Amino acid sequence: EIEGRGTRGRSCRLLLVSWGAAVTAVTPACSSAGPMAATNAATTPLPKWKIFAVMVVQAGEALGVGVLFPFVIFMLRDFGVPEAHLGTWSGILAASFCFAQFLFAFSWGRCADHHGTKRALLWGVCGSAVTGLLFGFSVNVPMAFILRFCQGMVNGNIGVAKSYVAKITDDTNRAKAFSLMPLAWGLGFTIAPIIGGTLTKAPYRWEAYPYSLPMIVVSCYQVCSAVALFFIIEDTKPTDKTTRNRGRSRSGSGNGGIGAAAGERSGRGKGGGDNGRHYGNGNGKGNGRDGGQKKRLRRSAYESLSSTDIDDNADEDGGGERADEA
Repeated sequence: EIEGRGTRGRSCRLLLVSWGAAVTAVTPACSSAGPMAATNAATTPLPKWKIFAVMVVQAGEALGVGVLFPFVIFMLRDFGVPEAHLGTWSGILAASFCFAQFLFAFSWGRCADHHGTKRALLWGVCGSAVTGLLFGFSVNVPMAFILRFCQGMVNGNIGVAKSYVAKITDDTNRAKAFSLMPLAWGLGFTIAPIIGGTLTKAPYRWEAYPYSLPMIVVSCYQVCSAVALFFIIEDTKPTDKTTRNRGRSRSGSGNGGIGAAAGERSGRGKGGGDNGRHYGNGNGKGNGRDGGQKKRLRRSAYESLSSTDIDDNADEDGGGERADEA
C-alpha cells in the first residue's frame, strides 16, 4: 500500500527502515548498560554471617517439625492407640506443633518488640530444644501431645527470624535474603525424616525409649544454633531515646503529648510542652513554649489581617466620599 503512493511512499519506506535500524542499534546498548546495570552496581552486600545464623535457625525449626513423621504412627501404636484411629491421632499429634505456633505467633512478635529480636530467637530455639528432648522420652499419649504442643508454643522463630532479616537488609538486597529462607527450611525438612527414620531402627534403637535418639540429635543441633545466634547476630531492640520515650508515653508513664496539645491551646501546657512533645517526660511543670508561641503567632496574624481589612474598608469609604463630592 505504501509503495503504491509514489514519492510519499518512498519517504515512508525510508523512515521505517531508519527507525528499524535505530531500534536495532539502541537495544543492545540498553541491555548491556541500562538501568539494571546501575541498580546491580548499587546493591548492598548481604550480611552473610547474620543471614547464615538465621538460616541455621530455620533449618533447626524444620528439623523439629518433620523429624517425627517416620515414627509417629509406631509411637502412638506403642502407647496403645487402636489401629482404626492411628491415622487420625498421628495427624493431630504432628499438626499440634504448627497449630501452637499459629496461636502464639503474635505473642512472640510482641516479645521481640519489647525484649529484642536476639533474645526472642534464643528463647525460642532453647525452648524448642528442651521440649523436643522431653518429647522423645514420652511414655503415653497425653504426655506426647502436651510436649508437642509446648514445643510449638515456645518456638516463635518462624516470624521473628523473618522480621530480623527485614531489619538487617534494605530494598536492594532484601529479596535475595528472603529467597534464602525457604532454601534453609527445605534442607532441614529434607533431612528431618531421614534422621527420624534411621535412628529408630534396630542398630540405633534404645529399647527403653525407642524414639528418643532422633529427638536428642535434633535438640543438639538446636543448641548449636543457639550458640551461633548468641555470638553472631546483634540485638535489634530499639535503644534510641526517641523510640524509648515514645513507648513510655503510650504506656501512660508520661503526659507529654497531652501537655503539648494543651500548650498549643492555652499556651500553658501541663505536660512539659516542648519537653513533653519530644521526650515524653510528663513532668507537668513545662510552660508550653511551642503552644504559646503558636498561639501568639496566630493572634498576631489575626490582628494584622483585621487591621488590613479595616484599612481597606476605610480606603473604600474615603474613595466613595470623594467620588460623591466629585
